[in-house]
Amino acid sequence: MRINNITLENFRIHENKYIEFEPGLNLLLGDNGTGKSSILEAIGITLFGSSFRDGNIKGQKQCIKSGKKSALIKIEFLGNDEEVYIVENQLKISGSGFYKLYNINHPEEVLSGNDDVKEKLKVLVGIPGDLREVYDNIVVAKQNEFINNYKQKDSERQKLFDRIFETDIYRAIYDGYSKEVFNKYKAEFDFENMNLNNRKNSLENLEELSLSISTLEEKINDTNLNISQKKNEIQKLSVQIEEQNKKENDIVTLKNSIVSQEKSISNLEKNIKDNDLKIDAAKQSLEIVKKYTSDYEKYIELSKSLSSEENLFSQLDKKNSEFLFLEKEIGELKNNITLCESQLQNAQKESLSKNEALKKLSLEKEELFQEIKLDNSNKAELEKRVLRLIPLREEYDILKRSYDSEIGSSNLLVNNLNNLKESSNILSNFINENNLENLEKDLEEIKNIKLEIENMKNLLSEKNALLKNNQEALNALSNSICPYLKDNCKNLEGKNIDDYFATKDAELNSEICELKYKIEEYSVSANNFDALNIKISKIKESINELKNLNNLIIQESLKIENSNKEIENLKLKIENFILINGDKDSIISKISSINTEISSLDISKKSKKLDLLTKDLESLKFEISESDMLIEKSENLRNELNLKIDDLSINLAVLHEFPSKYEKCKDTLTKIRKELELYKLGYSEVLSNRTTASNLAEFQELKLQLESDLKNGLSDLENMNFNLSLLQEDQKNLESLSQLKTNFDKLNAVLETLNKEIGELNQNLKSLNDRVSKNSKEQLQILEIEKKILRLNKKMELTRIFRDNIKDMGIEVSETILREISFLATENFRKITGRAEQIIWSNLESPYLVSVKSGEQSIPFEQLSGGEQVAVAIAIRGAMARKFTNTKFSIFDEPTNNLDLERRKSLSDNIGEILQELDQSIIVTHDDTFREMAQKVIELKK
Repeated sequence: MRINNITLENFRIHENKYIEFEPGLNLLLGDNGTGKSSILEAIGITLFGSSFRDGNIKGQKQCIKSGKKSALIKIEFLGNDEEVYIVENQLKISGSGFYKLYNINHPEEVLSGNDDVKEKLKVLVGIPGDLREVYDNIVVAKQNEFINNYKQKDSERQKLFDRIFETDIYRAIYDGYSKEVFNKYKAEFDFENMNLNNRKNSLENLEELSLSISTLEEKINDTNLNISQKKNEIQKLSVQIEEQNKKENDIVTLKNSIVSQEKSISNLEKNIKDNDLKIDAAKQSLEIVKKYTSDYEKYIELSKSLSSEENLFSQLDKKNSEFLFLEKEIGELKNNITLCESQLQNAQKESLSKNEALKKLSLEKEELFQEIKLDNSNKAELEKRVLRLIPLREEYDILKRSYDSEIGSSNLLVNNLNNLKESSNILSNFINENNLENLEKDLEEIKNIKLEIENMKNLLSEKNALLKNNQEALNALSNSICPYLKDNCKNLEGKNIDDYFATKDAELNSEICELKYKIEEYSVSANNFDALNIKISKIKESINELKNLNNLIIQESLKIENSNKEIENLKLKIENFILINGDKDSIISKISSINTEISSLDISKKSKKLDLLTKDLESLKFEISESDMLIEKSENLRNELNLKIDDLSINLAVLHEFPSKYEKCKDTLTKIRKELELYKLGYSEVLSNRTTASNLAEFQELKLQLESDLKNGLSDLENMNFNLSLLQEDQKNLESLSQLKTNFDKLNAVLETLNKEIGELNQNLKSLNDRVSKNSKEQLQILEIEKKILRLNKKMELTRIFRDNIKDMGIEVSETILREISFLATENFRKITGRAEQIIWSNLESPYLVSVKSGEQSIPFEQLSGGEQVAVAIAIRGAMARKFTNTKFSIFDEPTNNLDLERRKSLSDNIGEILQELDQSIIVTHDDTFREMAQKVIELKK
């Protein structure tokens, strides 16, 4: 696969970025902060499902440009099926964006949804395994990681490459589930042992407990009899106390009512006094109203006259203001007429001067136009000659480019054919080393074991059912009488019932234990099913891949043959073209000579001068037009102003009499206001006392009502005092309430003590009974725990055997993969360096240890020189890419970062060998180390 172009909108620092990529090596060159890593991040998360820069798979918010609500990544790429596709990934601040994939030739067939798109991308980019894991660790090499991965600690190397080779499942089973199971069994075993000892130590003497229970039951019966007697005495006292309480409550209620009635009578007397004061005040207000009524009426009459005069004054004020405004406006209009006549004279002089200049420029323009017309005719003839020569030059370029391109394609096809043959040989060796028929037989055996386990589980269920039936039969036939025939059971005649059924229980329990042991033993073998199935799938995939490779070899051979024929045909066409038209240099020379002659005409300069003259003429015409309009406008304005003065003078004559009327009305208003002040006091007195005087009749009626209520209240108070005296006399004949309550409290205290005592006795009895019950249950529990300890011990042994087997399986699977990668890496290393050493990558002695072997001597990766480390790392990465992918695409992110001079030079010298085998590669860097070998350099700037 290869990327054609990428578009970024509002992603990181890129607001709207479009970048095209070429086949071969593309160099992304730029300083820090220019967005190089952002482009790689966009490729990773969109094409390969990689994490965002901070390691978070869903960290989309921080990569959207500040102030924007969404970002878009759009990548056009050529898939492994030779079709062009576009994948679009929209990221949003809130909510979900879209993630879709479609063929550029069929845009209506859109594939969307995260899982569906990624599954399709696996096929198109050629990564059948974990898309993100293979991309992060094989396709892309991040800032010197491609060397450091092999120099990490043992544990870190193991985690990384177990994950890449997908053998971490065995480690996960060993360190995870199986270890948890073993620890669980061990913890249960230790716990049950400790539980067993504790239970045995806690057992009590049953005879002592039974004696204590009998003594306690006698004491409880005596106490219950005493409690019943005390409850009867308390019941009688409660009735007496209730009667006495009722009489006391009635007395208190009556006393409260008397107090309330006395307060009500006091309030009535006070209200009568207050109402008398209001009657006196109303009579005084009535006298004042009678005294000032004439002044009040005079004030009202004058107020009406004032209102009428104020309305007239308002109308006269408006007319007077209008008269003054007209006088002022006529003066301003006369001044404007004087100014307008001055502007009119100046505009007439300027218009005459500009008309003379217009005639002169028109004559000069006509002469220049005729000269340019003649030059254009000559230029058109020369351009026709050039147009006849240009297609010949382009035809020669097309033929030459086609010839060079076909030679390059032929060389690529030859290289591809050699690579395909080499891959075919490697796959053949791998298939021959692993006998598919034997592996499938092993898989079939495991399937049979699984079926046998299922049958044993069914048999186990049947045995458990028989054991349960045996127990039920024991209970039903405990007296040797058949519950259905109501007669002695013939099968049990002359036999001990308990021994008979115990023997059957023992036989069934023995069979059940044996079945469980076999199930657990067979389950260990069955657990190898998934690992073996994966291995068979990989071999079948390799067989299919070998068939595809052989078909591709035939296709590539045919392509090479057709390409060679096309090269000969193009060579013959170029020779015929030169014979007829001359070579490219002679055609270019003719075109250059004609272009020189065209340039000497200098039509452009003359045309510019003509344009300037035209613009000057248009400008002058416009200015003359503006002057004429100004003259006309000034004359019209002068006439309009004279008309306005005439109209305003007529209006001014109409308003001439209003100023004198305005002054007369103003004097009348002043006179009325002074007269109003004389009657203002009488008017105010009537207003303030009129309401109080009108309430006199209401106050007199209220007085009669209050006196009637007072008389009735005094009568009610006398009746209440009489009833109170009767109740108090009756209370003296009853026993004291306090004495009754004292006796009641004493009896309750005695009863409470007895209840407490009986509660403690019952609690002690319950405790003793619980201890007896608990002791019996403990005996049964001890028997169950002893059986469980035996089962747990057997489970622990089986789990230990299983863990030992699964621990070695991961190493064996990874060692098979490493042998194949070592073989491919050795070939790469020999191509890069020209040396005969062998790369050994093994997982036996130390996790994923890389070394270089020469003869009998083996040198670890850490002890190699800087240049050797780079060559080995590149060779292994190329081998892993061939093993785990079919993408023919790689990315190097700042590969020279933190490398010393030796490692940097070695990387530059060696990386080209590996990149030749790829369809496309991208190197991100800030220096020029790889500029010379790049097919395209993309420079990014801030």
